[in-house]
Amino acid sequence: METARPIRTTSGTGDSARQKRSLYVNLPGLQKCTLPADKSFHERCSWRPGDRGNYAGHVPDCIVVLFALIKRQLYQIGISAAQLSISIVLLLLYLPLHAQGIRDSVFRIDPVEVAAQRSFQKEQAGMNEVRVDTFIMRYQGGSDLATLLQENTTIHIKDYGRGALSTASFRGTAPSHTQVTWNGMNINSPMLGMVDFTLVPLFLVDELKIQQGAASIAAQGGGLGGLIALENRPDFSNTFSGKAYAGIGSFVTSNAFTRVDIGNPRVQTRTRVYSNYSKNNYRFVNKNIIEKDTVTGELYHPEQENRDAAYRKLGLTQEMYFRLNERSVLSGRTWIQDATRSVPTVLSSEYSEEGLQRENLQNDRTLKHVVEFDTWREGTRVNLRSGVDYQLLDYSMKSEIAGREPVRSVNSGSRMMSWYNHAELQQDLSERISLRSSASLDRFGISTRDSANMTGYDTTRLEGSLMTGVYYSPVEPLQVALQVRKDMVTGYKTPLIYTVGVSARPFGDHDLLLKANFARNYHQPTLNDLFWQPGGNPDLLPEEGHTGEVSVSWLKKTETISVQTSLTGYFARIENWILWLPGFKGYWESANIREVRSYGMEYHLSSALLVGEWSLRLHGTLALTRTLNMDEEAGSGSVPGTGSGAGSAAGSGDGSGAGSADGSGAGSGSVSSTVSGSVSESVSESGSPGQQLPFIPKISGNVNAAVMRQGWFVIFQNNSMGARSLLSSSDGLSGSLTAESTVSIPEGTNSSTLTTAAVSAAPTSATVTSSTTETDNSNIRATATTSTTEGANSITWAAASGDERLYTLYPHFLNNISVGKRIEQPAGTFTLELKIENLFNESYRNVLMRFMPGRSFTLNLKYDF
Repeated sequence: METARPIRTTSGTGDSARQKRSLYVNLPGLQKCTLPADKSFHERCSWRPGDRGNYAGHVPDCIVVLFALIKRQLYQIGISAAQLSISIVLLLLYLPLHAQGIRDSVFRIDPVEVAAQRSFQKEQAGMNEVRVDTFIMRYQGGSDLATLLQENTTIHIKDYGRGALSTASFRGTAPSHTQVTWNGMNINSPMLGMVDFTLVPLFLVDELKIQQGAASIAAQGGGLGGLIALENRPDFSNTFSGKAYAGIGSFVTSNAFTRVDIGNPRVQTRTRVYSNYSKNNYRFVNKNIIEKDTVTGELYHPEQENRDAAYRKLGLTQEMYFRLNERSVLSGRTWIQDATRSVPTVLSSEYSEEGLQRENLQNDRTLKHVVEFDTWREGTRVNLRSGVDYQLLDYSMKSEIAGREPVRSVNSGSRMMSWYNHAELQQDLSERISLRSSASLDRFGISTRDSANMTGYDTTRLEGSLMTGVYYSPVEPLQVALQVRKDMVTGYKTPLIYTVGVSARPFGDHDLLLKANFARNYHQPTLNDLFWQPGGNPDLLPEEGHTGEVSVSWLKKTETISVQTSLTGYFARIENWILWLPGFKGYWESANIREVRSYGMEYHLSSALLVGEWSLRLHGTLALTRTLNMDEEAGSGSVPGTGSGAGSAAGSGDGSGAGSADGSGAGSGSVSSTVSGSVSESVSESGSPGQQLPFIPKISGNVNAAVMRQGWFVIFQNNSMGARSLLSSSDGLSGSLTAESTVSIPEGTNSSTLTTAAVSAAPTSATVTSSTTETDNSNIRATATTSTTEGANSITWAAASGDERLYTLYPHFLNNISVGKRIEQPAGTFTLELKIENLFNESYRNVLMRFMPGRSFTLNLKYDF
């Protein structure tokens, strides 16, 4: 078992001397950094932020210095990020016009096509791989990856609000069970084990592949749910082309993306620059509060504004491709991003009151670089790849309590350096049999600390892997695949994992395809699961599971119609599932639960029809998911946290807590009280086996329909989500729910209005002057006005309810519509689009205490040249 070295943050004596020889950069949206004024840029890369507490890691902070220098220069000349984005767009709009003398009157029009794939090849025998439709990729290019996956696949996205943390769940598994690669390099956080899909602009992706279940084992282990592959591909026939995108929308939102491709048959370069900003100040009805009209006496839910929720993303990618000869390509890809988010507190927090100052900032910075060499000969292909992924996550929270000075409760920073190395060999021994072998060696270095709480850890982990696969087609309509993988992880005895798959095309040339597979997989604990302070558990066991699936698909393509449809049934049995639960020590702790079972069905439909000048497209998915906790002892206290406790720095900085990687959270309890003064709450639950895990919908689906004619288009999008439980026993509570709130009343106050979630309530030291109860399809609330005797300074308010709807997120049915026009000119193709999201202004939530925005508008201008 690897060990982590705890970090104790101390205040040194050399601060003043360090300040004298340093240059401070303190710009809006940037944490204060110390940059040595007498050093060159390359020398500065070895220096670290100077006022964030002593940092015991050994990872160079080049990216911090780089962004600091860029922002400082822009700030000094008076250029903001928004002005820079607009300037880039205008510049790129000029470039193709200037190049018309070279291009003459020839211009490119990208084809609209259904993503075709070789669905019957022996290397994919029994495996399900989905490639997202190129049409959808084009018309959602201005959104992030979380939006695309939520609206067009069976993957469930759990998000904490617009611009906030978004994680993916394949077939009811945890976010850490979803592996994500960028050009073959894994980009999951080694601390959290997951990816925040809000931070991945879809504009950066050329090709998106989704490998479900056992199909992920060919690429890497650990994907109990599946794998999402983000790919960039060169076009060696290109000489000069590009794209530009600009959008403005509701909630003071602006987006700008640009891409320029330049090259020849030997060398290709591709540069992308993007900026995304939103004040994110949407209005919503806060159903956690009940107020009384002073004139009519009517009770109502007040409308509030989502304050302190602004976010900004700024980044670039640079790709270089060199064709060394007709059979060899060397490539290098770099991705730099700086994202800053102000995380709003949950609606039950007293810090949301008007007049109180607060700071709740999360900053994600990353530098990713991968170098790849690909060569092929007759029947043989060799691929070599090496990459680094440097991630920085800083989170700080400072709040002002009425009558007191602001208090900084969290000031944490995490540095993650991952180094990936991979080699792969593919050989075709004959037309009927082929082999594939690969080896990888990865190193992870982690250092995290919280200078406010004097906690942290410092550790490294080595991971290696060997994989071999045999792919055989004994007869034309039958294919068989066997893949075996052995992973080596520091401190663990890992099992041998494998997958066996079979594909059959029983009717020869007819495109009816049957697939089946069975696999054994596993997933090691994340570093936060092991070492986060407090709550990490170094004795955690790896998660192990067996999965299987059967699918039938049909494909029909003619000159005027294309239809592709599939139906898949699957099951999974996972032992030692890792879950964060509240412990008796007063904080959340990671633990293994004995068994989780998942089973369900998925349906996909993708079709296109051409009738004269009309083009019609329809894409839809439907998922039925059951993910059951089979541990009889796991129910106690397993209420998913939604508070904004100190653990949020390690989880994701959005209030979900240190356990957000597995969907459980590590915040405070989720019963709300809206009062003045301080509030403490506790929730307990007696669970029972065989119940749906939290946040996983039993049914979900989406539909995308488009009509196009002579450049005009109308696109309708529906995203439907079933009810989701916030407890591990949503189908029927055994025992009761208990909520208790203690309210401190300032001296001289003789009344207080309390809102508590309950059907009935009884004060222990107050006189009730009036009370009301309200019930809807998602919450049960009681309101009471109490009076106290002079000198009393506290009231304890207790309530009980046995209705599971109190902790249920009710279903929602979101609808979006886009209307636009494509205008083709010799200079390129212009697309003007108006998009309306949440068309019917539905009120909904994806997590407790965070209401999502209502109807919003976006105006987009796209330019392809």
